[in-house]
Amino acid sequence: MAEKEIKLMKGNEVIAHAAIRYGCDAYFGYPITPQSEVMETLMELKPWETTGMVVLQAESEISSINMVYGGAATGKRVMTSSSSPGISLMAEGLSYIAGAELPCLIVNCQRGGPGLGTIQPSQGDYFQACKGGGHGDYRLIVLAPASVQEMHDFVALGFDLAFKYRNPAMILADGAIGQMMEKVVLAPQRPRKTNEEIAAECRDWATYGKPADRPRNVVTSLELQSEAMEKINLRLQDKYKAMEENEVRYEALACDDADYVIVISEVSTNFSNWLTTQPTAITEYAKAQGKKSIVMSISKPYDVANYADSDAIVAVYGNKGMDPTEALKPDNAFGPNIIAGVEVIFGRFAASGKLPVNVPVIENGQMTSDIKYAFGYGLTYDAVEPSSYYAVENSLLNFYNTWKDADLSVYTADSAAALKSALTAAKAVLDKSNASITEMDSAVSALVDAVNNLAYGVQKTHLNVAIVAADKLLERAADYENTEDLTAALTAAKAVYANTSATQTEVDRAASTLLDALAAMAERADLAALKKLVASAGGLEEKDFTSDSYKDLKDAMDAAKDVIDDLNRTPEAIGKAYADIITAITNLERVGNKAALVAVIAKAEAIVAAKDSYVSSTLNGLEEALAAGKAVNDNPNALQDAINNAVTLLTEKVANVRLLGDVNNDGSVTTADSALLLRSAAELDTLDDAATVSADMNQDGIADTSDAVLILQTAAEF
Repeated sequence: MAEKEIKLMKGNEVIAHAAIRYGCDAYFGYPITPQSEVMETLMELKPWETTGMVVLQAESEISSINMVYGGAATGKRVMTSSSSPGISLMAEGLSYIAGAELPCLIVNCQRGGPGLGTIQPSQGDYFQACKGGGHGDYRLIVLAPASVQEMHDFVALGFDLAFKYRNPAMILADGAIGQMMEKVVLAPQRPRKTNEEIAAECRDWATYGKPADRPRNVVTSLELQSEAMEKINLRLQDKYKAMEENEVRYEALACDDADYVIVISEVSTNFSNWLTTQPTAITEYAKAQGKKSIVMSISKPYDVANYADSDAIVAVYGNKGMDPTEALKPDNAFGPNIIAGVEVIFGRFAASGKLPVNVPVIENGQMTSDIKYAFGYGLTYDAVEPSSYYAVENSLLNFYNTWKDADLSVYTADSAAALKSALTAAKAVLDKSNASITEMDSAVSALVDAVNNLAYGVQKTHLNVAIVAADKLLERAADYENTEDLTAALTAAKAVYANTSATQTEVDRAASTLLDALAAMAERADLAALKKLVASAGGLEEKDFTSDSYKDLKDAMDAAKDVIDDLNRTPEAIGKAYADIITAITNLERVGNKAALVAVIAKAEAIVAAKDSYVSSTLNGLEEALAAGKAVNDNPNALQDAINNAVTLLTEKVANVRLLGDVNNDGSVTTADSALLLRSAAELDTLDDAATVSADMNQDGIADTSDAVLILQTAAEF
């Protein structure tokens, strides 16, 4: 079994990897934070060189969504990504794509707030995505990732669902998931669909060219005849209903030990089966697991007839705090009516009231004219007195455990102190062996009041993180040129952090100053490394290397010195200068050692100068080899291989020359050579051909006694 490919990467980065591995045909996008890394990663991976995937930056979000429209119309797997304002610009195109029933994938890394928004975690585009964000009565397939792994997995799932239903699918992420870095198991590479496979899959609707065996396909979101358009709309609503019924996905966490599952439903006046699908799925899950389920309807109660599998329904009017754009603060995280509903469920207060409207019967996700619960339906009963001492005790224990280890530093000192006091009192009641129900109930009430009264104080988390980072950096102070600015900023930051009276403005200013000093230190570290490298490279002597390769090094060093002297230098410029010097050093060509060549040239020149003293046939090629060796020796940039080759050739030629009269080939002419010749003349010995040629001193073609006399004369001269 092949090992899983596991990497650490951002959510935005993994979108690009997943798209390529799925076999996506094209990405048309426009950069906008916090999802710009999608396109950046695609450009880095260059899938057009591997899978053939097209990656194109459009001139605007409007252009990109219309490119997606065109690509999807041909049956190709195409996608785009953007953020909240960009998605808003795409809304018209999305509506057209939905109306034309074209499959594609859109990734939305949400921003927080209206307008341009902030690059923060957000659910602000929830209603836009889930309820059809543009004009027209349409729906998207929406997948909301809770992790970077799901960002990866939802690319394939999104494409598969889009083609299953011929409908655009959206991955609804945000800046937190997009920028978060986690371990991801990457999917194996899948090939892109061939034209033949696309034709087989999308034959009935795609505009890939008209074959002879089918009518012409036309892609449009409009029928001019109202009757025809009505049929299309009805068919689309049936499709959306099927999507709702078949594709609802949720994950039940920490429910295994639960006896009750409570789910909140909010549909307002505009009831839709789409909006009740999730609560319905959860109540069905509870029933299947043998658990009790309670639905709390927090807006207008038209949805209560939809939850047939629920054990109880509590209708609570008022949904304050459920808007995901509201700040999650203790005073508005949940509206008071919602808290009251929870307390009714757990028996702290009586349930009372009558329905102020008729609730119709729900059939196939649609309201009918029949009445399920008539106006005035409801019940009134007294608060349930706890039948068990342990039920109250467990409630107090759970509440205490929830808050006893909570980080209260984010709240004001007074509100945090009040909660700590309530927790201490609750612990005393829990430790009391004979605590009454009244005592425990009072402890719970005190905890509830303390939690409700929590108020956010001065936030110092970011300052603390910066302080920790600065302390760690200064542990390596020797790696940096100067740490005075950072040390000063750190000292000031620690003073502000320790000051319990410090304002948020003072905390933010101290954090900003410290972060700026940290950023500057990173540049200084790089600059110090560059200076060290320039100094080291300056120790390399020009004479040891070829002129061209040393010139490249000198040019890189000069450029680095310019960067060092530039007060407006950037970290990118420092990094490039460092890399250029390393490259130049790597490419240096060392000139060769010519000592052996000089020695063999001198020997060859001596032989050529006295060439009449040698057998002429043994001198063949010597002068040519000598000329070639001199040329190499005269080349100041000659490399060692060329020098070695010249030495080898010239040495071979020198070794082959033979002196006239050197009969025994010992490199000199002596009486021994004369004696050997005389023995040959007397037929006492035999000379080989080379010795015979060497013995022929008078060059008459015969080696005889006359040559022996000449050899003796030569030996005497030596």
